[in-house]
Order: sequence, then C-alpha cells, then structure tokens
Amino acid sequence: MKKIFCLFLVLTITVLSGCSANKTDESTSLKSENDYFSVTYNGDFTYSYEIRDKSGNILLSDNSEKHEPYIDMLDENTVRLMIQRGTGISAQNTVYIDIETGIISENFISVFDENNGRIAYHSYQNSKHYMIVRDIFDKGAFYKEFEIKDDIHVFEDAVVSADFSQDGKKITVTYLAGENYKETTTEFIIE
Repeated sequence: MKKIFCLFLVLTITVLSGCSANKTDESTSLKSENDYFSVTYNGDFTYSYEIRDKSGNILLSDNSEKHEPYIDMLDENTVRLMIQRGTGISAQNTVYIDIETGIISENFISVFDENNGRIAYHSYQNSKHYMIVRDIFDKGAFYKEFEIKDDIHVFEDAVVSADFSQDGKKITVTYLAGENYKETTTEFIIE
C-alpha cells in the first residue's frame, strides 16, 4: 500500500510540475499579429490587444480582456475586432476600425455578414425581429431595417444565418420559426 501511495505521490508531483511549466511557457505568448494589430495571452487568463493606424498610433487597446479577441482585416483599411462574451451570436461583440482615418465604429451585437462597407446584424426590439443592414461607420450613409414577419418564439439567436448576395443587393436570412423552431429562409432586397 505504501508503494502505491508513493508512486501516486511521485506521479502527482510530476504532473503538477509539468502543468506549472506549461503555464509559464504560455504567459505573454503572442497569439496573432500584423502591422496593424496584435493579440497576446497574458498568462493569467486575460488577453491584451492593440490596434494601430497606418502611422503606428494606437487607436484601440485593452490589457485585461477576459475573452480572447479575434482580430482580422476586412480590407486594406478596415480592421474587425470580435469578442465572444458568451454562447451564441447574441453574445458576440464586433467593432470595426478604419486604420487610415482612425474612425472607430459603434459596438455591434449579432453581426452575421459584411459586404462592401456594410454589415448585416440581427436586432430584437419592441417584441419584433429585424435584420439591419447599414454602413459600418455612418448610419446616415445607409441604414435599412427588414422586419422578419413570422411566428418566432426565440428572442435571442432566432437568426441562424444571414448572408449578402455577391453583388450586395440582397440578403438571405435563415431563422427559427414557430413552436418547433423550424429553419426558415427568406430574402430581403436591399437596393
């Protein structure tokens, strides 16, 4: 019995020392980087990120984000910062940064697609479901609401997908309809 206990103790110490070494190796490890942004794991279950303009000036940053940021380039001037703060697209926060002008968009929730400077996102307001298509940075430049007129019992994550057509003139939306949450698809003409 003593031999089994000693063997168990040695294995436990070995495993625990390996875990602590891995934690040290992961601390402050670079997750992603390019000329305009970087994401770093801090080693304490937080992340740091930095988004820079074309001159290298910091436009947006955080040193203690609790959820891993996903940052990528939409085009040569637009950076997308997305942070998933829970389960489902209704817990997804997205911000866009124009690295040439320094403009930062408002925070959007439930963004499904982007096309040529516009975004499509789901919004639940006044007990109704809408797909909203708008200009990323300027609501005054383009903004259109499309009400999903169906029997929808889910108020969060009711929309499963929404995709712009290749030419950006329509959007195809799939959502959960009825008490059985049947996947239903409809199209809205944007222009």
